[in-house]
Amino acid sequence: MVLPMGGQDGPGQSQPPPPELLRFKPALFALAMCYFVLLILGMTSGQSSNALSYIFVGLVTLFMSVRADQCMSQCLLPFLLWTVMNLFLDVIGLITVLARPYPSAAYFFAENCAMNRTLLAPAGTVVQTMTGNITDYRFKQDTKVQAEVNPCSGFYVLGNVVLLLGFALDIIACVVARKMFNSMQSAGGGGNPLLGAFGGDQGPGLGGGGGGGGGGGPGGGPTQEMSSPPGQPQAGRGPGFQPFQGSGHTLNAH
Repeated sequence: MVLPMGGQDGPGQSQPPPPELLRFKPALFALAMCYFVLLILGMTSGQSSNALSYIFVGLVTLFMSVRADQCMSQCLLPFLLWTVMNLFLDVIGLITVLARPYPSAAYFFAENCAMNRTLLAPAGTVVQTMTGNITDYRFKQDTKVQAEVNPCSGFYVLGNVVLLLGFALDIIACVVARKMFNSMQSAGGGGNPLLGAFGGDQGPGLGGGGGGGGGGGPGGGPTQEMSSPPGQPQAGRGPGFQPFQGSGHTLNAH
């Protein structure tokens, strides 16, 4: 006989997130909006190296905030891992930008960092003279020339600002993810917070009484039969049960 168990979700149904996680919905929505703003600013400045990361984290945080009943608990692990990876990549990118020889860290927020660089013009290169009348001049042999380069601009400064803001935003996202992880662990009663809000409880057969390894079951101790006093029916026998009576017979194979 199968007894219906109340309060349990069927296969394919997710547990609703605990109230300890629902209080993070405003913070997650704000993070999603900030990541999308950084994505737009990064594409505007031409510094779109972290665009994929911003898109992924922005979508995860957005779904966790607007569809908390379906994605809050299930998306916590990808959110935590991706924010940690983003923070690591931002540290590597920031170190790379600050350690390059030119433009150096001194020009991090500079819109003008012009300098003359020595270039090799191969034979046959045609240049125009800027003194007096503009005329064409062709090099007859390989010649070293001085050329002014200026990689700094307003877009360059905007890209560096986006890099710093992304670094700060990833730190905030890691803090939020860690607090959500701790809150779900507390709500789960000490179980695994990544397996659901009630990870601390184990169902029958997972180490509890009456499982496959318990007494009286397969692989357990000796089976004991509980009998009732004489004159009383055996416990557990349904109505109309007739016990076997008479002597046994042995079948011989010929």
